[in-house]
Amino acid sequence: MGGILIGVVEAWAGTYLGGEFKLVTTFSILIAALMIRPYGLFGTIEIERL
Repeated sequence: MGGILIGVVEAWAGTYLGGEFKLVTTFSILIAALMIRPYGLFGTIEIERL
């Protein structure tokens, strides 16, 4: 899911914003996703400690 989202947004940014914004938008999405969901898109918060 994440790879498809990144690919679509990167293609959109390259087309409409220009080639220099492709990396900026990709890293912005990755940073935002990690801030919102630090355990992954489908991850859980449960941590088992031994």
